[in-house]
Amino acid sequence: MRPFLMVPPLALALSLGLAACSPETPTQEPEGPPAMTPGGQPPAGEEPGPVTPPPPSVNGVNLTTDINLLGTEPFWAVEIRRDQIKLTGVDRPEVTAPNRGVDAGGDRATWTTEAADGTPLVINVTEGPCSDGMSDRQYPLTAEVRFGQETLRGCGATTAFILGTDEQGRPRQG
Repeated sequence: MRPFLMVPPLALALSLGLAACSPETPTQEPEGPPAMTPGGQPPAGEEPGPVTPPPPSVNGVNLTTDINLLGTEPFWAVEIRRDQIKLTGVDRPEVTAPNRGVDAGGDRATWTTEAADGTPLVINVTEGPCSDGMSDRQYPLTAEVRFGQETLRGCGATTAFILGTDEQGRPRQG
């Protein structure tokens, strides 16, 4: 008769737990960014994960959304939309131009395009705050619009900000 070896339950549990940590058992991948070589490339055979850069912004304003600029004396407005920029105003014809994208960096952003007749249209926005001189609303952007030889100065914000605040700059109720 062979001797019978009895293993206490605690010892059995500990030995099974240690076996789970043995090198033959696959382990969970570590959390955090993937390892990179000194040149900033992933190790051979590994593909980098998708990296989505943040949208361009100035003073917290996402410049890929609809932006409205406005000024007084003379009254003018610019609507910056995904594909088009429109300049309107009192006693002036409406001007439309293609939106060729924004060049943003730091506290400044610039859109550069031309009207259908070739007249240059350059829009610069910088960090505000800015007052339109007619209301108590404080806009997050200061705007300068150059159309041909004319320079217009005013304020700007997202369309959502303008529609969502009253003339005193308070959020609209209901």
